This record gives sequence, structure tokens and C-alpha cells, in this order.
Amino acid sequence: MIGSGRCGTTLFRRLMQAQGNTYIPPENWALGRCIRQYHKYGWLMKWKDMVDLQVGTLSHRSHHWFEGPPRDLVHSLHALDDEERSLAALINAEYMYHAKLKGRAPQRWGDNSPGNVFHAEAISEVFPDARFVHLLRDGVDVVASWLKYPPLKEDLEGAAGKWEWSVRLARQFMEKHPEKVIEVRYEDLVHDPEKELQSICEFLDHAFDPEKIESKEPIDSMDDVTGREQHEKVTRSISTDSVGKGRRKLENLQKRKVDELIGEMLVEVGYDPVSI
Repeated sequence: MIGSGRCGTTLFRRLMQAQGNTYIPPENWALGRCIRQYHKYGWLMKWKDMVDLQVGTLSHRSHHWFEGPPRDLVHSLHALDDEERSLAALINAEYMYHAKLKGRAPQRWGDNSPGNVFHAEAISEVFPDARFVHLLRDGVDVVASWLKYPPLKEDLEGAAGKWEWSVRLARQFMEKHPEKVIEVRYEDLVHDPEKELQSICEFLDHAFDPEKIESKEPIDSMDDVTGREQHEKVTRSISTDSVGKGRRKLENLQKRKVDELIGEMLVEVGYDPVSI
């Protein structure tokens, strides 16, 4: 998944995991870094040292992926034969290992860190068959949501800039690789989740069961979500309550600033202008 953050990736994670056969762990903010490290140091590091570096990076930057050192994962990667050693094999082993920790045995895995938008090309090179879902949300709502939580709390310019930059990068990647990306609007997803999810599953060549849309079963394994205020709505039934919230809640001075910063981009991607 790629996007700006505060655009519905966690809800989408819940919906996809409910469909079965796919596991999406907590955001790890490390996938792009791990790819860069491999390309930068892989030519001079021994395989075992690279494994230690990559698993250590993931352990450090992820949202409590591992409660303790994943020694059995490391040992299994150390023992790979030369012809089996690759960056794709290393990353795949990490994600499938985390799925096993949560009692899952999926056929595929995903990553819902919105920051993947900054590394989409690199991820695509490592996994040529990967498919990307760009979750697009009204920038006014995204800004209003970011203003309540770190790291952009009360930073309107930073929040607006991040939304615009993320959307531009996602759309550039989509223009270059139209066969690899589907764009989904958050507003459409919550208004008609069955229609949107069916379309997404067709794009991903994934089985679709409309009866599972409101399933809360995946939440039991989403321990990074439960108890966190910014993800509290993910545990509820799908709702349109947050659509247009930024336009309703932001003060006029804030709206003027948002219009100044991203007004043109909002219209460019199909959202209404900011009205004061």
C-alpha cells in the first residue's frame, strides 16, 4: 500500500486480512531502508552479516514486530544455500516469519506503511510481481487528522506538504507502471466497501467474500491498533463519519492556509476546492 498517511491504510489492512490468505503486519517503516542498505553494503558484507543488519533494522524500526530476538529466523537465513540467497528471499522470510508468530499461514503478504510511496520503484525492482494500492484521501481531511498526532501535530504546513508530495509520487509511479497500481479513494471505500474491495481483489487476483467485509477477526492479531487513539475507528464498523471532517472542523484561517498550500492539487486529483 502507498499513500500519504492518515488515508485509510490501517482500515484497508483489516479488510484485506479478513478476506483470508493475506497477512499484513504492523507498519514497519523499514522496507525502503532495508532495500537501500542491501544495495549499498551487499557487495562488501558477508551474507550472515547482511542478515544480522537487515533483521536488526527491522526489529529496531518496526512497531514491536518481535517481542524478543528472532534467533530462529536469523539462523534459518544464515543457513540458506548460496543460490537461495537474495534480498527478496530475505524480506519474504521476515514477513512470513511474523505471520507465523501471529498464528497465520498466508499465501501472500502485504505492507501497509504509507511511506512505501517514497520507495515504490525500489520495491518494484525487488518484487517485480508486486501490486500496489494507492489509497487517496481528501487532503483537507488528511491535514486535519495529521494535526492531532505526532510527528506532524500542529504542523499544518508539514502535513499539507506531505500529502501533496505523497500523492504526486504515487501518481508518477502509477503513470509509469499502470499495470501495477490501482488507485482507491478512501471516500469510495467507506461509502461502498463491497464494490471497492471487490474491484481491488480482482486487481490483486485475490478471492473475495462480501460476507467478510465487516469481520472483526483480524483485529485480534492487530495489537498495534488496539488501544491507540489514532486507530480507534478501525475497530468499529465501517463508517463515513470522517468524510469531510477536515472541512467541517478546521478554522477559517487554517482552511485559507490549506487552500494556499494544496488547493490546486486538491482540484487536480478530483476533490472540491477549499471553501471558507
